[in-house]
Amino acid sequence: MTSTTGRRSPLSAPRRIRIPVFWSAWALLFVLMSLWSVATPLMASPDEPAHVIRAAAVVRGEFVGNPSTRVPGTTDVTVPKYIADTNQLPLCFAHLPAATAGCAPWPSHDTTTTASTTTATLNSPVFYAIVGTPSLVLNGAPAMYGMRILTALLTSGLLAIAFAALARFPHRRFAMMGMALGVTPMVLFLGGTVNPNPVEAAGAAATLATMMLIFRTPSPGRTLWLRLTMLVVSVFFLVNTRSISLGWLLAITAAAILMADWKTFFAVFRRPASWVAVGLIGVIVALVGVYFLIPKGLTQIAALGLGSSPTNAFQVMLDQTFGFGAGWIGWFGWLDAPPPGATVVIWTLLLGALVVGAVVLARGRLRLGLIAWLVVFILVPPITQAALVRDWGFVWQGRYALALFVGIGIIAGIALDDRFPDTVIPNFRRLLITGLALLGFAQVLAFAWALKRYIVGLDLTHSWIQMLTHPQWHPPVPWLVLTAAYALVTLIAAWALYRAVTERPATTAAVTEVHEQEPALSAAR
Repeated sequence: MTSTTGRRSPLSAPRRIRIPVFWSAWALLFVLMSLWSVATPLMASPDEPAHVIRAAAVVRGEFVGNPSTRVPGTTDVTVPKYIADTNQLPLCFAHLPAATAGCAPWPSHDTTTTASTTTATLNSPVFYAIVGTPSLVLNGAPAMYGMRILTALLTSGLLAIAFAALARFPHRRFAMMGMALGVTPMVLFLGGTVNPNPVEAAGAAATLATMMLIFRTPSPGRTLWLRLTMLVVSVFFLVNTRSISLGWLLAITAAAILMADWKTFFAVFRRPASWVAVGLIGVIVALVGVYFLIPKGLTQIAALGLGSSPTNAFQVMLDQTFGFGAGWIGWFGWLDAPPPGATVVIWTLLLGALVVGAVVLARGRLRLGLIAWLVVFILVPPITQAALVRDWGFVWQGRYALALFVGIGIIAGIALDDRFPDTVIPNFRRLLITGLALLGFAQVLAFAWALKRYIVGLDLTHSWIQMLTHPQWHPPVPWLVLTAAYALVTLIAAWALYRAVTERPATTAAVTEVHEQEPALSAAR
């Protein structure tokens, strides 16, 4: 009998077209990073010339190069002249926040083979082999922008894996927001330039989220193969960045095992697919480890604090723990453009509330795992700096800990979702909309602030109005168009995240809808 309530059966309800979280996250994040790549002057990110030169050398067969006798701490390589000249492009504005990028020359198209040097030799060549390919078919500025676009493609793809993994948890309200808080303006800025740092951070996020998904939720049938494939890909790109990435993998694995659901964990390792994945990851790690162990023979550089006491270095770094905070959120340019205060305040309040809430309210091994992760996050920089200070001086920067920073929100969110899986939070949607609006505002403000640094400089005498009346540098696309596009894409991303957070998983939603309609269907009968 037809229902007299006029309500549809769940079996006859029309299906809405849904774009999978992975593809929507990849597309939106890629566009945001691509806008950063256009808004940032060429070679205006930390050590970008060194990474561009290394990439051009690796794709031409120079995987290591010879230790330089001319420039301490570098290796000699041979690259096209327009690539070698990148060392000169930022000299007139790097480390000078009041200087605009208008003084920098536009790259030439001279492809004459030229000797150059790079400081990036210690890093794995895999990242550089990928992002260096545009220099084989393009030259001049197009080749450099092509390298940036490939970096953005890798970084956004790995972050999309993390979002997709968290979206598969049966309860993911806080985990998705925690992941969004991990994608700071700094991650997007670096993702739009040539640098392995954002790939490392995104790979860590993808590895952590996927490993937690596998160890805490059932993976029936082919689902396990898909998730393990995501994990192997994530680990591959994570460890093929810097040598410390092997430490990140160790920390992630230990944390994921500590916070695992034991029944699920042991069930996973009773299946052959898991051992195939373990074998592949073992081979990847071994090959990368061999490269990192090969002596590079770099000569010592005259760095700040060279030869200092490791104990003193540890104490100094511990004192400066939160002094590196801006580097996690958005220290732009050659670390010469601190983020706007509003962006720092918003990020600190939202992430701080999530973490404090999880530490206080979470329970069991998830709470213990979060606390352990925070301890590692605080202690790794001092320990690393203490180990390096005698030979390399004080070299640590805040952005180096992004791989750990992005995991804080993920673990805190999973812990809160486990503690309050079905709890109805009063005015949750309003709180979510407010939080997303604040995050979106902070992202757009940081983007415009970075543009201001290059267009008129960060000086008390230079106002936002002068960006319109007296611009001293022009990006390839007018800055107003870039900012409007960035704001629009950020709005779309916030809407997509809102849908992902509030939408119930398909199976849960269907069962709930059936139970809700049972009384009406019974009455109709």
